[in-house]
Amino acid sequence: MFISSTTGVGDALHIQISNANKVRITNETTQFLLATNAISLSTWTHIAVVRSGSTLSIYQNGTLNGTTTNSTNFTQNGAVLGYEMVGGNFYYTGYMSNVRVVKGVAVYTGAFTVPTSPLTATQSSGTNIAAITGTSTSVLTCQSSTFIDNSTNNFTITASGNSQPTQQNPFGFTSALTNGYTVSTIGGSGYFDGTGDYLDAGGQTAFAFGTGDLTFECWIYATVANDSPIYESRSTVSNTNGFTVTALSSTVIRVYTSGVLVSATVSNYLNVWTHIAFTRQGSTNRLFINGVLGSTNTSLDNFSYASAIIGGGRYLNNNISAYFTGYITDVRLVKGTALYTSNFVPPAAPLTAVQNTSLLTNMTSAGIYDASMITTMESGGDAKLSTAVSKFGGSSMYFDGTGDYIVASGTTATGTSAFGSGDFTIEFWLYANSVAATDQGLIDMRPTSTNGYYPYLYMYNGQVGYWLNATSVITSSAGAITTGTWYHIALARSGSSNKLFINGVQSGSTFTSSTALLCDSNRPAIGTAGTSLGASSLNGYIDDLRITKGYARYTSNFTLPTSAFQIK
Repeated sequence: MFISSTTGVGDALHIQISNANKVRITNETTQFLLATNAISLSTWTHIAVVRSGSTLSIYQNGTLNGTTTNSTNFTQNGAVLGYEMVGGNFYYTGYMSNVRVVKGVAVYTGAFTVPTSPLTATQSSGTNIAAITGTSTSVLTCQSSTFIDNSTNNFTITASGNSQPTQQNPFGFTSALTNGYTVSTIGGSGYFDGTGDYLDAGGQTAFAFGTGDLTFECWIYATVANDSPIYESRSTVSNTNGFTVTALSSTVIRVYTSGVLVSATVSNYLNVWTHIAFTRQGSTNRLFINGVLGSTNTSLDNFSYASAIIGGGRYLNNNISAYFTGYITDVRLVKGTALYTSNFVPPAAPLTAVQNTSLLTNMTSAGIYDASMITTMESGGDAKLSTAVSKFGGSSMYFDGTGDYIVASGTTATGTSAFGSGDFTIEFWLYANSVAATDQGLIDMRPTSTNGYYPYLYMYNGQVGYWLNATSVITSSAGAITTGTWYHIALARSGSSNKLFINGVQSGSTFTSSTALLCDSNRPAIGTAGTSLGASSLNGYIDDLRITKGYARYTSNFTLPTSAFQIK
């Protein structure tokens, strides 16, 4: 099911996918039109259903794929995506992007060129494309970082189950910003991998609330539900001199002292941003999830312990011994004020320091980050940002050759860097401090257990190589890299043609292969061999690393970039 009109039968429009993967249009009791050709799986397909007068048509990727005569009066006034409202429980599996419903305009009247950028509520006319003006667009959704309606109606979009926005879309990983991520417009979060990570801001009297009013709030994006501590201020497991906020199973949030103080249930907090707020007003304790009140409790404990632990908790013993897995941002402690005492709309922008704020962690101080906002960059050893040497922007990633690495947490074997059999480009600037006769990993997508079809770029004795399935399939000329100089390195595949470029000039022979390439979880690894993080570590700098999936940016010799890469 693509889209349906509430629960109506007979006067409701349903756009579905048949068992043969063909788009069909029904009113649940009657099939009006079945497309001629099936859609392809695992690829983006543009679908347009248009009625002009009494002519009802299906366009698939801009080509007419079925037409009929229909003048049914569709009177149902709702819109549901991904679910069949009548006739049983049928759910769509996959992605939908840029869903637009236009009332009163037959937008497409013949074969047309499929849009190459996000749809808008109004547009100019084109070849077989009608103009959309005024308020004709009824709904425009599935094109933002949250579920919102971008039409002038600004209808409320309610998500059910674990449906959630994703970066994947038919236009690539788009960004309206000139250079991707910026602190002022995007904000940030802290990543906790569940194995010893936590932040400690304790020892400040500002965190000792005593018996006064208070507010604790934050946003979490949990990836594992394992009794995960979000915030801890107790001195021991059984003490009431502080409180612990924790996430249980995948639906329950609780606040503990010596036992459960307050709790709240949510349909699901895994892999979705969830706002948590715990307040005390007088002796009344309240817990809110996404602005909705859970339970209350009348208890006036003396929270006298000056502690503030984020991402860790005292569970098994009196030491920090349990850890959160996922992302936390905008932790705000307010001493003396209960900001929320009844249901509220969660904040729509990064939090600020209101009166009586004791702590505010917006998590925007990352030095090494993914400007495309797809992955989390996690460093190992003492890999760090350096201002000593850079190609653009005044800093670069520095690896000292002894155990340093960076991994892009969040990618998977089917994720953003799994190229499959499609085109791709890996490129970066390299500044070597050493070109000794030892392997130095540059970019590696391999897991620790295999040398299968995972791309690996490395340097050995001044040569750059492309390693695939335990074999170097492309190597540059000897001594191609010397110390103390910036080099642009690019590996690109177009069709089955794989080419390595150094400073814009092809180096080594073209390797012919369109074998599907994978990427292990928490990869690519940067500045090291992915099979053993920290081993074969680079001694040098990497700047402006850009990985492009689905597009070979370079197919022949090219002019070098003269400025930092942009998100496009």
